[in-house]
Amino acid sequence: MKMLSCHPGIRCVREPFNPNLWGDTYLGRVHDLASLDSAVAAIWQDYNGIKHVWDWSGFPFAVQRPVSDLTTGKLEEDMTFNLRMTAQQHTRVIFLTRRNQLQRLISYEIGKQTQVWHREGTTKAGIDATALKLSPLDPAYLRLRIQQGQAATELVRSALRANRTPSWELSYEDIFAPDAALPDGLSWVHQTLAFLGVGPLPEGAALSWAKRLLNPAVSKVNSELTYRMVPNIEEVEAICGNDETGHVF
Repeated sequence: MKMLSCHPGIRCVREPFNPNLWGDTYLGRVHDLASLDSAVAAIWQDYNGIKHVWDWSGFPFAVQRPVSDLTTGKLEEDMTFNLRMTAQQHTRVIFLTRRNQLQRLISYEIGKQTQVWHREGTTKAGIDATALKLSPLDPAYLRLRIQQGQAATELVRSALRANRTPSWELSYEDIFAPDAALPDGLSWVHQTLAFLGVGPLPEGAALSWAKRLLNPAVSKVNSELTYRMVPNIEEVEAICGNDETGHVF
């Protein structure tokens, strides 16, 4: 969202249905699919972009149930409102995914423990890993979450195809992979802007800020150092790490 918002033609609102950010401002309007459509229409009056973070449990439109209850058979029902977000009229969807699902979940669990979700909540140098007092993670729980995440991702892809929604799938690793170079990251940004139908980032402050955001030292919250502060991180890697869904290190 920050990257897109560097463009002068984009006004993107951050997670309007997240109750932790907006309370009931937008979420309070949503009671059924029709009212969700109305809430989205109201957002378009002030913005031309929405950053929407979702979870296969139904978040932000439903209370999360225990992960053990989230069977594949209930997945589509739980995601009804989130899937509706893929069917909004006259929209284009940038579907941001992660190839390394294991790192994504570990970062999420660290976020739950520290309540640091974005770089604004850290010092300029990022999280002080040496000061972290993290609890162990349950490898079985992580494996189940990875499986549900994969199933939900495929469900969203199918919904985008079924709804014929113009979509652009972009991987986090395309931009922030350890070996990603600045020109490569900028190339992905400009391809994304082209998909949205706006021009490239103009020279000057917009391009300079985008280049700054492409620096992992500026944008990334977690790192190998923070992962190593998880007491049983080697056990997590041994049980959950694989080439398909990612390794910790």
